[in-house]
Amino acid sequence: MLRLNHIVSFICILTISAQSFGQNLFMPNNIKYKKFNNGFSYYLIPEGARGKVGMYLVSNTGSLVENPQERGVGHFLEHMVFKGSKNYPGDETAELFDKMGLRVGRDYNASVDNLKTEYEIFIPEGNLDNLHQTLLLFKDWISDLQMQNEAFKVEQKVVIEEISKRSTVSSPFLKGTPL
Repeated sequence: MLRLNHIVSFICILTISAQSFGQNLFMPNNIKYKKFNNGFSYYLIPEGARGKVGMYLVSNTGSLVENPQERGVGHFLEHMVFKGSKNYPGDETAELFDKMGLRVGRDYNASVDNLKTEYEIFIPEGNLDNLHQTLLLFKDWISDLQMQNEAFKVEQKVVIEEISKRSTVSSPFLKGTPL
């Protein structure tokens, strides 16, 4: 009987999910949206801080896809993107942000939750070079990260510290992981 309940529950969840994901969501007229054949999509939203252009890179993959022995890896990768890539090796990402006048937390940040990983950068409006550099940085973050051993060790400590500052509820998930 218990197994039948699990099967019925699974079918109900599957049906609700299929209906939810199959529907077109309401999109306000002032938001421009485009999805390319390769799965990349973008939104142009005319709101936000005056004089800034908000750029977001969102992956519809979050911590729920991690196996128990992989817990925390998504969070760790979220940190590592700022530590070097093909076109911005080592500290050049931080140097680029400094050159643009950006500050961590206020103008750029990243986060991982159960369902998605998100990077946000607010660049000064009206500077085409900043736009090109940020798009190149996003491309690197998607496919050309460079993980140096020293940065790896430093960020490993930072992520462990962040997790330990949170409630102890998340700590058991790290047992058996490299973090």
